[in-house]
Amino acid sequence: MRIGIIDLGTNSVRFFVFEYSKKSPIHQLHKEKHMVRLGDSLFHKKRLNWKAYRRTVQAFEHYKDLIKEFEVEHVWAVATSAVRTAADGHRLLDIIKKHTDISVEIISGQREAELIAQGVLANVELPPESVLLVDIGGGSTEISRIKNNKVKQSFSLELGAARCQQLYLQSVPPMKGGEEELRKTVRKLLKKTSGNMDQKKYACALGTSGSIRAVEAIKNGLDSEEQAFSHHFLKKLLKKMRPMKRKDFATFETLEERRIDLILSAVILLDEILNFYSIDNVEVTQSSLKDGLIADFCKRLG
Repeated sequence: MRIGIIDLGTNSVRFFVFEYSKKSPIHQLHKEKHMVRLGDSLFHKKRLNWKAYRRTVQAFEHYKDLIKEFEVEHVWAVATSAVRTAADGHRLLDIIKKHTDISVEIISGQREAELIAQGVLANVELPPESVLLVDIGGGSTEISRIKNNKVKQSFSLELGAARCQQLYLQSVPPMKGGEEELRKTVRKLLKKTSGNMDQKKYACALGTSGSIRAVEAIKNGLDSEEQAFSHHFLKKLLKKMRPMKRKDFATFETLEERRIDLILSAVILLDEILNFYSIDNVEVTQSSLKDGLIADFCKRLG
């Protein structure tokens, strides 16, 4: 049986095809990513721009052809923060359905956090101590506490790298006072949203997002097996990045050009999260939302 997974995020849409059998491990056959940038100018206007509409529909039309080519039997497509935020998000999904017959489900931030945690547990061996799972996306950040290989709590912050860049930092380098306002907002939301989640005694933070993997690559290079960095390194990196102009980011050879506008806001977000939970070290995994989606889908199939 072949299963298609589509993850429509704030910056990109990802498409995967998996071969599933009850008798053998699941196998990934194909993957693609398109930079549709639904989040462009979204967080001020709360509406999607027409170019983003076109890019997204075109990507889904391509996926429709791939679904036929790979003889996919089941498709689960989800939309996250950008579509949750946009006043016209449902209109985009209606257009996608009309043009491709692919139904896209909007999942909540809470559900997104739970699925990311489910995907990590299915693929990563964790210590028995508490681990803080952090996924910094474009429009939101998902956080979970895992202990003894069980998810103890999950929640979502309506703060992601693109949202924070547009609403607070606004430019590269950031506008005066923008970082301070962003930090106040992060701390306020963490206190409000984390509830009774423990704030101390974590073995580490485990980063699952592209932004956190980008920080790790800056420290260790693209081919390193270490896949970890310290909070101390993050603070040094933040100090170096803060006054940099766009052209200066070329000194980070592993940093993709499309992340230049977003990396500083992501680093500030992560710094505040590590401060709040008193965590000294960050480990990085390749597991992501798609792993939770496929694990959950296969569980329902039996």
